[in-house]
Amino acid sequence: MTPLKLAAAGVLCLSLASPVMAQDTGGYPPGTTVDEIEAYEQAETVRLNNAVLERDARIVAANEAEAQRFAQDQAAFEAAQAEHARAQAQYEAELAAAQAAQARYEAEMARWRTRSSPSN
Repeated sequence: MTPLKLAAAGVLCLSLASPVMAQDTGGYPPGTTVDEIEAYEQAETVRLNNAVLERDARIVAANEAEAQRFAQDQAAFEAAQAEHARAQAQYEAELAAAQAAQARYEAEMARWRTRSSPSN
């Protein structure tokens, strides 16, 4: 055997003899078992899922609060609109009454002018 083949065979024997050394632990310390990695990954997944659920709950609560504020603002707007319509109707009724009084006054003045004119 050539020295290159001997070295390759030696590396192969070492990697087979020590699977922990050949195992890629993905950043975990050497010697970490698959069960430990899986337990950590599962706990991390649960932690991340809970964080997402908490964030979503905060978003939903904010949306509900905004919807409630909008409903209150909408009710206030509709009340103001109704008050405006009532005031507008009252104004129009008072204007009509004033116009009717003005028409009566003008008719009375016309009658008075015709009675007191020198031609009569």
